[in-house]
Amino acid sequence: MHLTSQHIPELAGLNFQQRMQVIKQAVNLLSVPRKIVLNILKLIILTHFFSILARFEGWVLLPYLFLAGMIYPLITNPVTFYLARPKMAEARKVVDE
Repeated sequence: MHLTSQHIPELAGLNFQQRMQVIKQAVNLLSVPRKIVLNILKLIILTHFFSILARFEGWVLLPYLFLAGMIYPLITNPVTFYLARPKMAEARKVVDE
């Protein structure tokens, strides 16, 4: 699994904006069941974050919200990369056209 899009071989030689376009296109090319699995995994992660954050009140919540905002993409991006990787070569061809 890759933590950043820079380490994905199918995206080698592309700048950040181009990599994001290819990843977005690859997710769009996923089959419906695979998109559902991706969204359910993200929802489970998000639900877990909110259940933890619900325990805090007032200003104490602020640093935890900031931390959750920083950690969420670190967890969900590798899941997205993993599930979309089979379609990335095809997506790169579509974006290059």
